[in-house]
Amino acid sequence: MPKSMTGFAFTEQNLPDGTLIAVTLKSLNHRYLDISLNAPKEVSNMEIQIAGIVKRFLSRGRVTLTVTIKNPDQINGGFYFDEKTALSTLENLEKLRNTLNIIDPVRIEHILSFSLMQQNENPVVEKSLWNILEKTIEKALIELVERRTEEGSRLAETILLILDQVEIALGEIEKIAPFVTEERKAKLLSILSDSMDSFLSARKEILDQDRAWLKTFIEARILTEISFLADKITIQEEIDRLKIHLRNFRETLLKNTPVGKTLDFIIQEINRETNTIASKAQKAEISIQAVKIKENLENIREQVQNLE
Repeated sequence: MPKSMTGFAFTEQNLPDGTLIAVTLKSLNHRYLDISLNAPKEVSNMEIQIAGIVKRFLSRGRVTLTVTIKNPDQINGGFYFDEKTALSTLENLEKLRNTLNIIDPVRIEHILSFSLMQQNENPVVEKSLWNILEKTIEKALIELVERRTEEGSRLAETILLILDQVEIALGEIEKIAPFVTEERKAKLLSILSDSMDSFLSARKEILDQDRAWLKTFIEARILTEISFLADKITIQEEIDRLKIHLRNFRETLLKNTPVGKTLDFIIQEINRETNTIASKAQKAEISIQAVKIKENLENIREQVQNLE
C-alpha cells in the first residue's frame, strides 16, 4: 500500500545526567521533499547530516523537524547557569572597564545582557550529542513512517471505492457504444441516399436503365465510405485504452513504493480518453456517464495529492 505525505511523530530520550532530548516531526503534502529544521544552536550546524537521515526514510512531503534539548534545571522550570563562562566574561568586562576608565562597577545585569547566563540552553558536548540525537531522530522517523503508512492505507481504500464508480460508468458506456456507431451509420446513409435521389431526379438526360445502374453503383460506394467513416467514429479503441489505464492505476496504487506522481499522470490519461469518448460519441447517454467519470476522477485526484 502507498504512504500518505501527512503525519505526526514525537519521541524523546532521557540522558543519564537528566538532560532531555525531544524530537517532533510534522509532515504535509509537497511536490518534493522539503525539510525544515528547528533546533538550538548546538545542533544547527548538523542540518546536512539530519537531512540525510530524513532522506533515508522519506521521499516526498514538507517535513518540519523540531529538536528540543533541556537540562534538568530547565525541565524543572529553572535556569542553566554556566559559572565558568560567566566568571570569564566578568573578568573580560573588568578589563574593558579599566581600559576605558569606566568608574561604575560591572553588575550582574551586564553579564545577563551578554546572554551568558542563559535560559533554554544545553551543555551537552556536540560529539556525544550527535550520537544520541541521531538515534532519537531515527526513532521519530520510524514512527512517522508508520503513521503515514496507516493513513496511506485508508486513502487507498477510499480511492479504490471511487475507482469502482469510474469502472461502472465505463461499463455503461461500453454497453451503449455499439448502438452509437450503428445510429451514426444509419443517419449518414439516410442523408446520402436522399441526396443521391435528389441528384438523379434532377438529371432528366439520364436514361431510366442508366439511372438504375448509376443508383446501384452510388449506393455501393456510399456504403463503402460509411463503413470507413464508422471506423473513425467508433469509441471502442478509447474504451479499451481506458480499461488499460484503470487496470494500471489499480496495480500502481497497491505498490509499496512512492506512487503519487505516477498516479497523477495516469489520471491525466484517463481524463484525456474520457474527453475523447464524449466528443466522438455525441450522445447524451454517453455524455452523462463521461461526466460521472470526470467527477469521480476529480475526487480521486484530491486523494492522490496526499500520497507520497
